[in-house]
Amino acid sequence: MKSVRKRLTVHPKFYFFDTGVTNAINHRLSAQLDSVIKGRLFEQWLILETHRMISYKNSEARMFYWRTNNDVEVDLLIEKHGKIRGAFEFKSSHNISGRDAAGLRSFSGERENKAVPLYIVGDIEDSYSMDSVNVISWKLYLENVLPEILK
Repeated sequence: MKSVRKRLTVHPKFYFFDTGVTNAINHRLSAQLDSVIKGRLFEQWLILETHRMISYKNSEARMFYWRTNNDVEVDLLIEKHGKIRGAFEFKSSHNISGRDAAGLRSFSGERENKAVPLYIVGDIEDSYSMDSVNVISWKLYLENVLPEILK
């Protein structure tokens, strides 16, 4: 069996510094958002807020994303001092299902990732747990979970 590193594909992931710039480039400044575009913008916004918080707190944390050669991915990994502090999937939906956790489950299936806390961050009101995945609101992520991880 190949190691995890050998099975992962290496591709940079770029985010514009502002969701408005993304909308302007895509000629969607006044268009109604479909669910796919809304999801991408939600992910971009949370990535930007995470980057901003890391910079503001002058944290040594680093941001990564995880994707296998089979295109299974996790939107964000936060690493600090050589240890992955959390794996995050961002969903703009109000309804989170087990299917939304597929990337996180694949990630945690690797032996060295078993102890990493897993989160789906969504546009939801109340937090809950689904198997070993914590489903939380974007507000809880920004106000509590992220600051705690960056300590």
